[in-house]
Amino acid sequence: MFDAQKIKEIMYEGIPESGKGIGNITLMENTRRRVNAALDHYLTDVEYWNLRDKMIKDGLVQTGRGRGGSVRRRLTKENAEKLSRKYSISTKDGNTYIIKDSNGETVEKHKSPIKAMEEARKLNSK
Repeated sequence: MFDAQKIKEIMYEGIPESGKGIGNITLMENTRRRVNAALDHYLTDVEYWNLRDKMIKDGLVQTGRGRGGSVRRRLTKENAEKLSRKYSISTKDGNTYIIKDSNGETVEKHKSPIKAMEEARKLNSK
């Protein structure tokens, strides 16, 4: 079943939040696999390009460079604030490791310092 809105959501989720671009061919193949699994629909090339162009027209993404072209998420104030957050680890009592964002808000708590470091690294790489 062709659900344009759901397919656009799946496609948008496949574009890095960091603002880094992704090639159209890669995005099309990844989206095609995810759409087929989630909606049991084979995304055609024409459908991909039409939905991609609609997302550009709607201001969700913008074009970039590359052999097959690329797209990236359009940077909005909300995205910029999210991207500027950095996560650090602190400890309150030596037993609990707390991941905090740059605003000082607690994001996660862990008993293991290794787990806390891994999670903070993941958050910082998004």
